Amino acid sequence: MRIRVSLVITLLVLGLLVSCHPTAGTGGKKTVKVTILPEYSLELMAGKYMDLINYLARETGYRVEYVSSLSYSNYLSTVEASKADIGFQNALIYEILVNTRGAYPLVQAIGSNGSRTNRGIIITHRGSGIHNVSDLKGKRVMVASKKAVSGYLAQIAECAEQGIYPDRDMWIIIGTQQDQVVRKVLQRDVDAGFVREDVLPAVAKLMDVSNIRIVQHTKYFPNWVVSAFRETDLEVASKVREALLKLNEEDPEHRRILQLLGLKGFAQSADSDYEEVRKIATRLALPF
Repeated sequence: MRIRVSLVITLLVLGLLVSCHPTAGTGGKKTVKVTILPEYSLELMAGKYMDLINYLARETGYRVEYVSSLSYSNYLSTVEASKADIGFQNALIYEILVNTRGAYPLVQAIGSNGSRTNRGIIITHRGSGIHNVSDLKGKRVMVASKKAVSGYLAQIAECAEQGIYPDRDMWIIIGTQQDQVVRKVLQRDVDAGFVREDVLPAVAKLMDVSNIRIVQHTKYFPNWVVSAFRETDLEVASKVREALLKLNEEDPEHRRILQLLGLKGFAQSADSDYEEVRKIATRLALPF
C-alpha cells in the first residue's frame, strides 16, 4: 500500500509539472511531446530540464509537453505509448529507437568542457576495501540500467578487458536512476556502483559524497543525442534542431539553461557518431 501511495503521489507531481507549466496552455497550438531519459530522480530532473522545455515552447511556438518516464526501464515504453515527437537519450537507447521507431539524430549534447564525449566511473564507499576492478569479484554492484552507456556499457567493457564479467563474477543490481546508485553506495547497501562521471557533482547538491571513492574511470563515449522519429513532423524536427543549436553561453538566459543542463551547447549530429557504441554493444552481446 505504501509503495502504491508513493507511486500515485509521484504521478500527481509529474502531472502538476506539466499541467501547471506555462507551455501547457491551449490556444490551438500544435502539441509537441518531448521525452527525456530519467537519469535522475524527479526532483533533479525537474530542476534540470523544465527551463529547457519552456525555452523550446517559446522558441518554436509549439505547445511543448514534457512526457515523463519514472525510470530507465520504462523509458522505451513511454516513448512508444506517448507517441513522442522528440527524444533526449543516451547513444545505446538511441540505437534501440533507430530499430523500433526509426529514430534519427537532430543534435548532440556538448559537455561543459566543450567535449562531445563523456565517460563513466566505478564508485565505492571509502570503507569498502575495494581498490581496483579485480576487487569487484563476488561483489554487489548497482547500476541504474543495463541500457546506460556511461553507467553500464562503459564499465563492463573495462571489466571485460580484465577478464571480469557481469552476472558471472559480480552481482548486478538494477536500480532506477543514477543518483539512487550513489545513495545506495553511500549507505553501503551495495558494494559498488556504475555511474556517469558528471553524476557526482550533480548529486552533491542533494547529498554528501565525500565518502565516495572512484575506483576507475572508463574510456570516453558519445554524449546524449536529441532525436526525432519516423512519425515526427519534419517541420517540428527542424524547429527543435534550430532552437537547440541557437543556445549559446553569451546570452544570459541561454547560459542559465545550459548551466542547469550541465552543457556548453548542442552540435549537429549524424548517425555515424554512434558507431562505436554499436560495435561495443555487439561485442558485449548487449541487445539493441
